[in-house]
Amino acid sequence: MTGEEYKKALKQYHKLSDRHILVAETDMPYSDVLKIVILSDKIRKAGNELVGLMRKNYDQLFRTKRYRKLLSLYGNTGDKAKRKILANQLN
Repeated sequence: MTGEEYKKALKQYHKLSDRHILVAETDMPYSDVLKIVILSDKIRKAGNELVGLMRKNYDQLFRTKRYRKLLSLYGNTGDKAKRKILANQLN
């Protein structure tokens, strides 16, 4: 791979990449460097997916608990004004 081909490939990679690349000098072969970059990209994507799933599940759990609590408060309320306020929060 010549210098121009490398620069062209690097520019194309930067256009497709949505993160910063750390440039470091190593004595590793180019194939090993590619393996490390690919592995780090997979780790980043897996981490992002895991955080997304955890956030989704937490939000769902929070909404469910809140909904149950409001529903029980609505059922236990005798005052019509308070009941209307709770009904608006449920919807």
